Amino acid sequence: MTEEGQIAQEAVDCIGHHGALFEDALHENAEYVTRSILELRKKLQVINRKITFRSALKVILNDVIGKCREYTNQTVNFEDAKFVRLFALRDYIGIQVHRSHEDYGCEIPKDIRGIIPRAQSQRF
Repeated sequence: MTEEGQIAQEAVDCIGHHGALFEDALHENAEYVTRSILELRKKLQVINRKITFRSALKVILNDVIGKCREYTNQTVNFEDAKFVRLFALRDYIGIQVHRSHEDYGCEIPKDIRGIIPRAQSQRF
């Protein structure tokens, strides 16, 4: 695996450690979900700094970081919207995780395979 592939795998593994992205939302505490997304964003920012050149992976990570920021900004005052926006965030991140698998050969942890849109996840 290339150096960029290793960084992509690190990001995928990081995503896989955040239950807010794959646990049943009925069992989630909205406050903990927000904290988890903030923590994920910070971890991905650290990983993103390892890429010193403009690449497709940097674009992917910047986009995911941006979506995490959008989630926290848009849900801070709207408790009712948290879970609807969480599902949208999961879908978006799932597409990027699948892209990392396709482009960099990343192994996708079993826990987060469920957030990959169905048309793409049929390959697993």
